[in-house]
Amino acid sequence: MKKNIVIKTQMNAKIYAKRFSTDCFSDYFNDMAKKSKTGLMDYIEYVTEKATVDELKMQNSYFINSLYRDTDETGSAR
Repeated sequence: MKKNIVIKTQMNAKIYAKRFSTDCFSDYFNDMAKKSKTGLMDYIEYVTEKATVDELKMQNSYFINSLYRDTDETGSAR
């Protein structure tokens, strides 16, 4: 059991060594955002807070496509 604790501690030390905070690039991204012609307010939104079936299908996601591939025309699972 003690060997497992030592290994986990060593792994954490290796994983987090020489890491920077995630906001270290914030000035870069802020600069890029200022130069961009489009921003978050330009993204397409759902009509309501939940996506309709048509909106989900328009995303062309592997997950949604696989869900609908596994159903027949009546909407029930095969």
